[in-house]
Amino acid sequence: MLRTLLEERFHLVYQVENREMSAFVLTVASGGTKLKPPEDVEDYSWRRDKTGIHLRQRTNLKDLASYLSTQLGGPVVDETGLAGLFAVKLDFAPDGWLIRSKSRGGPAPTLPDALLQQLGLKLETKKRQMQTLVVNQIDKVPTAN
Repeated sequence: MLRTLLEERFHLVYQVENREMSAFVLTVASGGTKLKPPEDVEDYSWRRDKTGIHLRQRTNLKDLASYLSTQLGGPVVDETGLAGLFAVKLDFAPDGWLIRSKSRGGPAPTLPDALLQQLGLKLETKKRQMQTLVVNQIDKVPTAN
């Protein structure tokens, strides 16, 4: 619906291309994963407070990668090879925060460190082929109704 509106009123012309670009790649760390299957009685939530972000979620790795991309500001590619649902418990400091962790008394870990320590997952920056939307033409002023 939105695409049709943009095409008709703004004369949008676009194409989807595969381009090589930097991405965050999520893999299983050398020590193995610490992910566990979810239990029905677990409380799932997302909370942000002065100690950081606290994620408790029942999710698959594709959806976790999508969430991580919002936190990191770039694409995250799941290359773990792990399928199914997992109970994700992740506590980390958002980028640029220096916060004290309640449990350890030290600074809360950054997202890449938290993934490694708490979930056994490694996050690295690598070049990958990514689908990219390329706008060829769009009018600044829409046509009249």
